[in-house]
Amino acid sequence: MPADDKLYNAFRIAKILEKYARKEPLAAEEQAEVDQWLAVNGSNRNLVERISDENQLAFDLLELRDTDTESELAKIGNKLRGAANTQKWMWYYTAAAMLLLFLSVGLGIYWYRINSGKPMELTIDMQNDALPGGNRATLTLTDGRTINLNETQTGIVMGDDVAYTDGTTVLEEYVNEGVDEYVLSTPRGGTYQITLPDGTGVWLNAESTLRYPSKFKSNERVVELEGEAYFDVSKQGTMAPFLVKTRGQTIEVLGTQFNVSAYAAEATVRTTLVKGQVRVAVTTQQPQVAVLKPSQQSVVQPEGMVINQVDVQPFIAWKDGYFHFERTPFVEVLAQMSRWYDIELVYEGEIPSQTFSGKMSRNVNLTNVLKLFKGSGIRFRFEHEKLHIE
Repeated sequence: MPADDKLYNAFRIAKILEKYARKEPLAAEEQAEVDQWLAVNGSNRNLVERISDENQLAFDLLELRDTDTESELAKIGNKLRGAANTQKWMWYYTAAAMLLLFLSVGLGIYWYRINSGKPMELTIDMQNDALPGGNRATLTLTDGRTINLNETQTGIVMGDDVAYTDGTTVLEEYVNEGVDEYVLSTPRGGTYQITLPDGTGVWLNAESTLRYPSKFKSNERVVELEGEAYFDVSKQGTMAPFLVKTRGQTIEVLGTQFNVSAYAAEATVRTTLVKGQVRVAVTTQQPQVAVLKPSQQSVVQPEGMVINQVDVQPFIAWKDGYFHFERTPFVEVLAQMSRWYDIELVYEGEIPSQTFSGKMSRNVNLTNVLKLFKGSGIRFRFEHEKLHIE
């Protein structure tokens, strides 16, 4: 089938799917076309699921707001014309069709909801706005000196000296033959990366602190964490175990990738394993030990530890600059917002019990995020750096 015919069919499916997502009745032949299209592959079914989810649709449309869709389609068109084989051609065609389908269906539903006069359930009173966080951190030296790290840089590298990731020197003459202790801290609304002396990569989320030495011992590598961090532990050149100490637990690894959330203000400590294997040892009055496999998460609470099978993406998306929620309790969603936008939460009534699902960039103002909670029925008021939840 020629490309023009295939794109025409994509638009036809889009118009039918728009009715489908609005839950409007379909003619028998339209229903048959949708059923046939959904049965082709999982990507088609996933697209309809995203369109049918009001929260996810709002997230996706906000993500597309700043996208030059004409430019993106032109790029795909150029690749279609230059594709050397059928497999590549079909991949680029699918990308074009999916983009067209989403724009047609998603925007069609969006404008339908606006023009139909359906009331917005979310009320927001914003006297000002809160900007998203960014690359902000301080490095505290053994002698107590504090360095405000460059906000145009993404991280630092520990070696013979202390440098930014682009090679620019942070500290040159301070590192000596002894072992110094450093403290890397991010404020509320801050994030930063560090490559430790052994090559281990660590990403710090907002309001977090990592304590580490300038040189690791030969028999073990120990760091201390308060807050949240993602670790990509190096095993190159050493068999010494890597230990992460947090409130109430110690994590032992060799070479692996995992996320730890251990905020002092939260009752739980979560360790989410992405790759490899870790040993989690609870160090409270009721010691417990568990070995995690990929896609497992340990949750340590005052009453003990439990192990859950999870989708790791919602727990690590922050590292790549995204909010990602999957049936996340609303109070946890707002806690993440509070840390990232450096705002105070004020609950003026009952604490919301709803859960929320969706994904979007963290690089948007607070107002844009709150508009996406339109189905919650919760009233927000933001003033003087405080978000009031009514």
